[in-house]
Amino acid sequence: MVGTGLLRIPESLYSGHVIKLTDIKNAVVLADTDILDEALPATYFPLSFFIIYCVFDDAGSLKIRRHFKDLNVTKDEVLNEGYPFYGTGAYIFSFPVSLDETINFRYSQNTTVTKLTVIESQIVE
Repeated sequence: MVGTGLLRIPESLYSGHVIKLTDIKNAVVLADTDILDEALPATYFPLSFFIIYCVFDDAGSLKIRRHFKDLNVTKDEVLNEGYPFYGTGAYIFSFPVSLDETINFRYSQNTTVTKLTVIESQIVE
């Protein structure tokens, strides 16, 4: 559509370049603290998709901590519709990230991360 300002996402969501941003294994996580030492920025213009694969030892909820650099505001987004993850269950999510945002994660319980992998995919037309 011309003039709507909407970005048309191609049928193949992961058809561009792919970068592994982080790969955490068997690490202790404290409740409601940032999991990553540094927040992850998007690198692709105008939009990237982050894909996360995660497994935690204990039941709980995972939050995306999205920081809007242009507004200097951080907002939490609870994944899985707010329903707790099952301990040792594997989950995969994908979500858009703009260049003016950084991403971190928090878990609701003290636990061990069995695996937390985040990859970034470029959206191509």
